Amino acid sequence: MHIVLVFLLLLFLSQQSLAQLSGFLSDTLGPGQYSVGDLTIAIKGADAALCWSPVFTTVHGNPVEVDAYLVYHSETAEGPFLFHGLATDTCYTHGHVFQFNDAMFYEVTAYVGSIELLLIMSLH
Repeated sequence: MHIVLVFLLLLFLSQQSLAQLSGFLSDTLGPGQYSVGDLTIAIKGADAALCWSPVFTTVHGNPVEVDAYLVYHSETAEGPFLFHGLATDTCYTHGHVFQFNDAMFYEVTAYVGSIELLLIMSLH
């Protein structure tokens, strides 16, 4: 099991302006998942636009080629964090999230493995 750090991001609803917030460190993950860095968010209307730095190495400094980034969300900092979607680049938009929520927490991890398998598993 690889132990990695995940960035969590607390968002406060601000419909009037864009807000960029830095993530804070937390948690551990399973094999094939690696930490992302510099997680930021811009609140655009009711959408949350997440962006982060690409992952090029494992926690042990070994090179890695990322197949996707997995985005999880929760209405509380304690979780549970639910899978929301995946991105093949370093940005992701959670559309209309602030139409129904005042705050949202996010975890983003880099994933190495079959994207097709991920898509199949997310349907179940």
